[in-house]
Amino acid sequence: MVPFPLSPIFVNSSISRRLQVLLALFLAGLFGMIAVTISGIRDRELDALVIDLAGRQRMLQERHMKDILLARQYRNADSTATRTELVETLETLLYGRKIPVSWANDHTVRVPPSPTDAIKLAIQGQQELLVQFIAKSDAFVGGLQAVPAEHASALELQQLTDDFVAKADNLVNLYDAWASAKFSRMVQWQILIGVIVGLLGVLLTKQIRQANRNLEKEVLERKQSEQILRESEKRHAHVLNSTMDAIMTIDQERYITFMNRAAATTFHISVLEAKGKPLQRFLTPRS
Repeated sequence: MVPFPLSPIFVNSSISRRLQVLLALFLAGLFGMIAVTISGIRDRELDALVIDLAGRQRMLQERHMKDILLARQYRNADSTATRTELVETLETLLYGRKIPVSWANDHTVRVPPSPTDAIKLAIQGQQELLVQFIAKSDAFVGGLQAVPAEHASALELQQLTDDFVAKADNLVNLYDAWASAKFSRMVQWQILIGVIVGLLGVLLTKQIRQANRNLEKEVLERKQSEQILRESEKRHAHVLNSTMDAIMTIDQERYITFMNRAAATTFHISVLEAKGKPLQRFLTPRS
């Protein structure tokens, strides 16, 4: 069975489709890599904010402890603002919510809920310590204790503060490890997408070169065909002009498309003038 060769039109259209598909995939991969990068930058900024919130618990609890000691000594100090900020920050880290990050333009950011079970348990542990501290600190501030008992209560509150700060440090480490692992995954995705985009770029370049070679070949073949056709027409015209018989060719509308020299001599007209003239002009009417 003789194989049927593919026509240049079919081959070129197939190459064109491949180029379109590769270009679409290349652009999709490129935009995907850009999107992953932008998302990664935003995540890093948000992760830094969350880690800062977790780290602020240490400062807030230490300030809370100082407020309690001042309230015990002077009776007019108030720890409500610090206590409220502590409770709200822990709830934000646990459940997530919008918080203001710029008082100048009312810009807010949504803090996500605790991302892992370990982080969730660490926050809940801090909440339990805070509940104990609040109960004991209220009794410490409002009660009338002897000096030894007062000293023991203060030491107990300080121990709770130290435990709270230790848990806050552990929470910061957990958030930092989680953020680093997430950043590592993002980098891996970027590398994978970059490799895919690179491979698509190589394939796209090869297809473009192949398309250029096919186009150059097609142009060369067309030029050769046109040259062969012109030479054939010249030989054909030479043969027709060499004969002594009058020869004319006409189109579907009976207009002259070719007239050899013998016919032009017969009708007393030049070859160029005859072209495009109606055939009826050269026919002798019947008597």
